[in-house]
Amino acid sequence: MSGDKSSVFEKESMLFRESHSLGEKEISYKDISFGPLKRSIKDYLKIADQYIHGLILTVCIDNNIKSVFAADKTGAKNNLLQLSKQIDSGGDWSHQKLERMYRIYCIIVLLLDLTTTNAHKILWQSDTDKINEEGKKGNFSQSQQHFIRFLSEFTDKSYPLFGFAKTFEKPGHFTDLLSLADLAAGMTQDLLSYQYFNDEILVEDEKAEICRWLGRESKFLKKSCISITKIDGDIKFDSVKIEQIG
Repeated sequence: MSGDKSSVFEKESMLFRESHSLGEKEISYKDISFGPLKRSIKDYLKIADQYIHGLILTVCIDNNIKSVFAADKTGAKNNLLQLSKQIDSGGDWSHQKLERMYRIYCIIVLLLDLTTTNAHKILWQSDTDKINEEGKKGNFSQSQQHFIRFLSEFTDKSYPLFGFAKTFEKPGHFTDLLSLADLAAGMTQDLLSYQYFNDEILVEDEKAEICRWLGRESKFLKKSCISITKIDGDIKFDSVKIEQIG
């Protein structure tokens, strides 16, 4: 998201919350059938399309792909732990957490390399989850060291400022920004589970609204999805096109 254009969305998201009496309730895919969220989702997505300048990129990786860092679990574990040991003050993480962490970091760094210049100041905010928790063997500050290593490996960009954040205690427009990614990921996961594996999904009105939003062209907010699947032993990469429905 373009940070210098976020003030209008901040104002509109506050007005939106007031008008729908949402208070500090987080907008999340798992709770989308909750009454106030269900009734307000159309307005929320309309605000996003009108006032956010940026890109929502959803990368869906098939659960049958156990690792993207080796062909098998053993090789992946060895590769991940070896990479981790090369990072000073990086903490002691399990290979499962490293897999999750490095998948996210690789995508972000490659996206930054494609879309930014050395003049940009960057803030990356994540939901609070396993890659930034404050554990005994690894914490948020240490996970940042892994990100910095990936940044130096995959791009020659040098930013004047790079900030890290996770979910703030008091919800605000940053939380509402994170919610958009959550809605896109949740809906896309359901659609692809149906597409590739014939999983049954129930598309209520509120989920249909998210589908319309994902398929709708916006002047400022771009939406893109890439799927990585394993079918009949072959790894396939696809650009997912969600057509706008009525």
